[in-house]
Amino acid sequence: MDLVLVPMSGPDFERRAAMLRRRYAGNLEREKGVAPADAEAEARRQMAVVLPRGLDSDLSILRSAQVDGVQVGWLWAMLPGAPTRPEMAWLHNIDVDPEHQGRGHGRAMILALEAELRELGVSRLGLNVFGGNKRAIALYESLGFAVMAQQMAKPLDTTPVAEPEPTVAPAAVDDTDQVPDPQYVAGLTRVRVAAGVLYRDGQGRVLVVQPTYKDTAEIPGGALEAGESPLQACRREVREELGLDLPVGGLLGVDWTPPRPHWDGALTFVFDGGELTDAQTEAIRAAPDELSGWRFVAVADLDALMVPRLAQRIRTCLAQASAGIYLESGDVPMA
Repeated sequence: MDLVLVPMSGPDFERRAAMLRRRYAGNLEREKGVAPADAEAEARRQMAVVLPRGLDSDLSILRSAQVDGVQVGWLWAMLPGAPTRPEMAWLHNIDVDPEHQGRGHGRAMILALEAELRELGVSRLGLNVFGGNKRAIALYESLGFAVMAQQMAKPLDTTPVAEPEPTVAPAAVDDTDQVPDPQYVAGLTRVRVAAGVLYRDGQGRVLVVQPTYKDTAEIPGGALEAGESPLQACRREVREELGLDLPVGGLLGVDWTPPRPHWDGALTFVFDGGELTDAQTEAIRAAPDELSGWRFVAVADLDALMVPRLAQRIRTCLAQASAGIYLESGDVPMA
C-alpha cells in the first residue's frame, strides 16, 4: 500500500483550486485581520501570480496522491525560478482527504515530493506555516524543516484613553510584594497543561479533528501558551483550528496523565461545547496548515481513531456531563 504521486487532472485541479482560495482567504482573515473582501481578492491575486495558466503553469508541480489507485489527497509545489520563491522549491499546499486521514499519508506525500525533487536536481524545499500553528510546526520539524525567517505582529488598541477620575484606593490584601524562596520555587513540580472541548451533533456523535503532524485523531484544543487560562487556550485553539468562534461552555472534567517516556505529566481540562447547530457545523473551516480534516464520530468508534486514554477521557466526561470531575488517565480515581 505505497503512496504515489501522479499528475493531477483538469477537473480535479479546478475543484481543489477553488477550495484552496477559500482557505487561504480565511487564513488571512484569522491570522492577519484582513477584511473578507480584501482577503478573497488577495487569494485570487496570489493564485494568478503563481499559477497564471492553471494546471499548465510553468514550474508547477500539481500531484494527486494515490494508494492502490485510490486518490487520498493532493499537493501543490513550485520549482525553483517561480515568482514567489525563485531560490528554492516551495510547497504551497498539501491536503489529505477526510476519509483517508489518520494513516500517515501527509508525511508520505511530503517524502514522495522530496524524492521527485531530488530526481530533478532540486536541493532545497521550503514552505510557510503560521507562527501559532505549533502542531504543523512539530510535523515539519520532524521532517527536517528549519526556520529561515520570522514575522511578528501585535494588535494596537486605538481606543482613546479617558482621564481617570481621582479616587481613593481602598485598602487591599495583596501578595505581589512577597518574594518567595528561589530554591523552593525551583523545587516545585511542573506539569504540562492542555485544554479541549467536546462538541456533539444531533445524533450524539463527537467532533474530532485530524492534526497534520500525527496519525491519531484529537478533540479541538491544545496546549496553553504563556499567561493563558485553560478556557482562554481552548477558545483560541478552536478559532485557529476550526476557523470561527464556537461556544465553549462549562468544565466537564480535569484529567491527570502521569509521566511517560519522552513526556512529563500533564493536566488536561475538558470543556463542554454542547450540540452544534447545522449552521455552526457548515461554517467550520479547518485550517489546512494545522488540520487535515474533521468529522463527527460515534462514541463507540473512538477507539479506532485515537489513543485509548483520550477515548476513555471522552466517554467518562460524557457520562458525567452534569458537573466537573477530576480524572486520572481518563478514569475517576478510586478513593
